[in-house]
Amino acid sequence: MIVEKLIKLTEQQRIAVAILTVILVAALCYFLIGRNAVMGLEKAETEYTDMHSEYADTINQLTGLEQLQKQFGTTKEQIEECQQHYCTTDQALQFFENINTMAVTYNLKPVSRIISEPEQLAADEKNESKQRFLQAQSATVEVIGNYFDIVDFVTAITDRSQKVFISNLRIALLPGEKSNPKASFKVSLLVNTLEEKEQ
Repeated sequence: MIVEKLIKLTEQQRIAVAILTVILVAALCYFLIGRNAVMGLEKAETEYTDMHSEYADTINQLTGLEQLQKQFGTTKEQIEECQQHYCTTDQALQFFENINTMAVTYNLKPVSRIISEPEQLAADEKNESKQRFLQAQSATVEVIGNYFDIVDFVTAITDRSQKVFISNLRIALLPGEKSNPKASFKVSLLVNTLEEKEQ
């Protein structure tokens, strides 16, 4: 039936039918084959955009992590540098226990050494976090000897990487003494108790 109708058509009508058939087949192929491919391509493009966005976020996070690691390294170096200036409780006690021996090496006669209990530093608002772990440990020391030996001894005590403070220094001759004065002073150390509190 369709064949009979096609035979009756003129040459121009057959060409038009052929063109319409080709267009119809092309449209049908597009919807059956091409449309799925286009939809798959659109889906792939969306996934690519999402992955690219996640990649950019990951790069930003890595950059942030690198900055945090640099800050951590800098902070760690600052902490280590600060720890060089402060004693631990054990180091402070060892220092005070050895102070009489040090005096003898400077030709001085130790008279007394009174070690006080550690005191918490009064924190100001600006340095509160740093000072929370610092204590002052001190001892009152009395020695007798040559003036220059006393000066050398005090210089040796304060010439340390840790912060050592001398206060209330008094040098005076004892009654009846002509050459060897008595020196009394307070030696103070800053003690870092941070590591002890972490344990």
